[in-house]
This record gives sequence, structure tokens and C-alpha cells, in this order.
Amino acid sequence: MWQSSKRYNTCPVIGFNFKYHTHQYQNQKGQVYFFNYEFGYLPLDGSEWILVVKRKAEL
Repeated sequence: MWQSSKRYNTCPVIGFNFKYHTHQYQNQKGQVYFFNYEFGYLPLDGSEWILVVKRKAEL
């Protein structure tokens, strides 16, 4: 997976809508990632989040 940290308010500019997601993934630490097909995010403290993109081999 590829990850990048961003702020929530920059996301609508790139066309990602936090209201909709296709599935969730919970890791061993209990953190929940929200995915819209192969694009996902992990909410962090405050208004930041980590962007995650699944590779085709992982789909």
C-alpha cells in the first residue's frame, strides 16, 4: 500500500468525498481504514488523515 498524510479540507479539491465508502479495514492495532474501491484513508487526530492506495496485486 502507498500512504500519504493530508488534511481533511484539501480532499474535496481532488474529488474525494468522505461521506461515501465501499468498505472498511481494521488493522491489528484497531485502526479503521475507510475505502472507496482502491482508494482509502485513515483518520488521524484533528483534521489530518493518511491516504492509502491498494495495488492491483492486493485487490
